[in-house]
Amino acid sequence: HNWGRMLVRVVPPSDFKRKSSEMSALRILSENPSVAQHPHIPKFQIDSAMSKFKGMFQGKDAVSRILNELHSFLTKQSIRSMLQFPVASIESQSPAVMTLKRPESYFDYRLWVIPKVSDYSQSTFSLDIQNCAAVNIPLAQIQAFASKPLSPIKLESFVVYLSRNELRQQNVSAVVPFDLSASKAARTHCSEATTQRIGTDIAKYAYTANNETTPILIGFTPKDIDSLHSNPASLNKAIAQLGSLVKALNGLMAFDRL
Repeated sequence: HNWGRMLVRVVPPSDFKRKSSEMSALRILSENPSVAQHPHIPKFQIDSAMSKFKGMFQGKDAVSRILNELHSFLTKQSIRSMLQFPVASIESQSPAVMTLKRPESYFDYRLWVIPKVSDYSQSTFSLDIQNCAAVNIPLAQIQAFASKPLSPIKLESFVVYLSRNELRQQNVSAVVPFDLSASKAARTHCSEATTQRIGTDIAKYAYTANNETTPILIGFTPKDIDSLHSNPASLNKAIAQLGSLVKALNGLMAFDRL
């Protein structure tokens, strides 16, 4: 079942969201392992050459047959009661206050590194993570840690995003690097669909790769590096930029160690 779930996860989103009997069956079975492992679930059976030829004209090929059997199986009342469907996930929000409850046993938390209290005179405690003991954590620091930990040092003043052209890199080709059209095996319906899918995937990857940007330290772009050997001003500017970055990082580390 785990291998089947992995197969479903690598199906392209356009195919996964398609309203078809095949994908409906795969989605149901991937989310319900007890149903997928049911002893009476229909099994796919490969037809003999003659049966396959006859089934093509009668509409009773192996795929159509397994889909009909699955429909009858999954619509049984005993099976319908076993089906469970995933609930849409809700994005987690970082709270400013966490709640600690009295453990039922002192061994409950022994395997986890978690906040603990020494006074159990109350059943529930509200722990303000901004003000814990003698440490006061600014709200901006907490928000930064939950999103971009280095944002307090104004990371945008040290980093610039460059395209592939600015990095002097060649664009990724959107053309499939091999041609199988001359092969007889590549002329079947399934092979043509697979070839088309490969071409679409490569084109999408090329578009994404050619339009993405890469973070580079300001003063150390390819153009800046070329000028370091001949322009002392550029070299001094790069050294000063590194010194400012190291100073900012040390300040952030010193605050974390308080």
